[in-house]
Amino acid sequence: MSKESISWLNTNTLIGCTDKRGTAWHWRAQEQGERSNHYPGAIPVEDVQDRLFGWQAESRRLAVELSAAVVDATHWEGGLPRRWAVLPGRQAICPVRRPHRAGQLRPRLHPAPVPRVAPDHGCRSAGR
Repeated sequence: MSKESISWLNTNTLIGCTDKRGTAWHWRAQEQGERSNHYPGAIPVEDVQDRLFGWQAESRRLAVELSAAVVDATHWEGGLPRRWAVLPGRQAICPVRRPHRAGQLRPRLHPAPVPRVAPDHGCRSAGR
């Protein structure tokens, strides 16, 4: 099972070799969107790059919510004053123009480049 919705699983995961193993437990025809996420053979590298890695990463500051004096509060939570404090030496790696966090890294680390070829897991595309 998964915390993600059926709709998310049907549009944000890629399932290969369905001719050998069948569809994933979460597969729903009406949730597939513009193109299916299931492939009878290997998942095409171009689709992996476009659908899973088709975004640019940016570094953002990482902060934690702390209790605060009323004069220092940036917001209120549960009736109590709170403030945000940036964590020195930490960064969040996020997709540009999306609110999702893809990972946390120390400043000296950088996001890995997108792979140019897919690993071979024993499932061959037609014609290979």
